[in-house]
Amino acid sequence: MALDRYSYPFTAIVGQDKMKLALVLNAINPSIGGVLIRGEKGTGKSTAVRALARLLPDQKVVEGCHFGCHPEDPEDWCYECRERAENGPLPVATRRMRVVELPINASEDRVVGTIDLEAALKEGSRRFEPGVLAEANRNILYVDEVNLLDDHILPREILRLIAQISIALEVDGHRSDLVCARAAQAKAAYNTDDEVKVNHVSDVAEMVFAHRVHAVPFGKGGPNLSEVIARMIGQS
Repeated sequence: MALDRYSYPFTAIVGQDKMKLALVLNAINPSIGGVLIRGEKGTGKSTAVRALARLLPDQKVVEGCHFGCHPEDPEDWCYECRERAENGPLPVATRRMRVVELPINASEDRVVGTIDLEAALKEGSRRFEPGVLAEANRNILYVDEVNLLDDHILPREILRLIAQISIALEVDGHRSDLVCARAAQAKAAYNTDDEVKVNHVSDVAEMVFAHRVHAVPFGKGGPNLSEVIARMIGQS
């Protein structure tokens, strides 16, 4: 589902400098691999992502291509563009970059694509029907409420490690455990791993616990997060 609605101007967003910088850097160099944004409701996460797309320049695509292949980059063409190119030059079109949202309840077929059943039944032909990832190619793939995606396996030792970090930092165990576990699951999903591992906890723990060890959110003082987390992970 492409989001083509009125977007709040990116430059009008006040504050959130780190989030905006991360989004701009990913727009400049997509090989960074994406941004994981964490925050309460109303902090401008979705607004910033949708506004970013309006800043980006139009792009050349092969006209009629489901994947939006670049006409001047034959090494990355899809199988359809390669077949069409054998019969002559490919037609070129221009499009605006879009934000393509991944529905939370999307099936695997909807995400990666499946056989076009209508073509199979009516024409007796095998035809591939692209999914959300094809539409998102060379666009911005946006996953809202990533914590609601299917859970990745959380081994007992990982849950124990998260609990031990909470205890060592003397923070609210239940709430912190939940947030850290969800963040580690999101990190595992981002890395396409089927199971949450220690390195996933290591990657997200400092971010998750940063504002829970201070009386004032993101204030100074308190235990050294890096040292405590590294020590607990080293003992696991």
